[in-house]
Amino acid sequence: MDQTDTNSQTGGAADNPSRQGSRINSVRSGRSKAASLREGTSLGSRKSSGHAAPSPKPHNVTNGDGRTSVVEHSKPPTPTVPVVDENTDETANQEGEGVYVKSETEFILEYIHKLVTLPGLEDEMWTEDVHAQVRDYLYDPDNRIMCFYIDRVLGLCVEFGVPTNAFTHLVYFIKNTAVRVANKEQFIHDVQYGNFGGKHFSSLLRLMSGLYAPLFFGNKMWPDSIKNDFASQLHRFLATLTDIRWRMEGVTKLYIPKEGLDIPAEQAAKDKELVQRLESSMVHWCRQLKEVSSSQDASIVDENSGPLEEIEFWKARTQDLLNISRQLDQDSVNHITHILQIAKSS
Repeated sequence: MDQTDTNSQTGGAADNPSRQGSRINSVRSGRSKAASLREGTSLGSRKSSGHAAPSPKPHNVTNGDGRTSVVEHSKPPTPTVPVVDENTDETANQEGEGVYVKSETEFILEYIHKLVTLPGLEDEMWTEDVHAQVRDYLYDPDNRIMCFYIDRVLGLCVEFGVPTNAFTHLVYFIKNTAVRVANKEQFIHDVQYGNFGGKHFSSLLRLMSGLYAPLFFGNKMWPDSIKNDFASQLHRFLATLTDIRWRMEGVTKLYIPKEGLDIPAEQAAKDKELVQRLESSMVHWCRQLKEVSSSQDASIVDENSGPLEEIEFWKARTQDLLNISRQLDQDSVNHITHILQIAKSS
């Protein structure tokens, strides 16, 4: 018994190394298979990397017990890129299911709607024609001035310059430089705005003609080239401002330059730049007189007026013509005319 048990124990002990060796070999073979599977997977991925947008392939994963399982990877969704219209700056929806995005021009239009505050302005006055003119002002660098006013017949009016028609209130926009306005931030930075109403024109005219214009024309420190150019622009501005201010009251007022009135006519006639500025002022007078004479029938009272209203109209016109005659007889006008005669102005 003892010997037999001893032999059996000895034989079992002798068999243990062989069993352990077989287990180690099986584990190694499993690892080698897993390694070969990994190499095959990596090689396949390298081959597929040379092609654009490869299709998803099954991926083999080795578990801890040496078995392999297949994992399917889904293809990631393709991102949707919005299409932008270059002409309108609007974002278009490809499938018709997206959210509408306003253009930069629409933001500017909404901002202008808030700034234009005129008595009697209604929402329906903002027609498509008005919006089209605003777009022209924004897109065209040459349009530096835009004015809004209300006409009793036409409604809301837009002009790229100082209006020549009579109005009670005005909202203006002026670009600092000749630029194309693309967005609201640029509009706020590059465009100035303001309004006139009531007696603002009268106050501005008194301030410019009574204070700033004499100070500038009496300045001897500026170079002649800069002074001559600025003087021409200042005369043009004062002539337009004078015409608008008095036209609101139905009166024709001539702008008389105060430059060159304190020097002899012979000396002033030798200054060619001064002569050109005085000629421009006289051309403006001729234009005003032509408008007054040609508007005798156009500005007559309406059809529903009676004889008394028509009599009052012609009395006012007679008074206006007499006022023009008195202005032409002033000493300053005669002095300017004498300077141009000596300079042989055409």
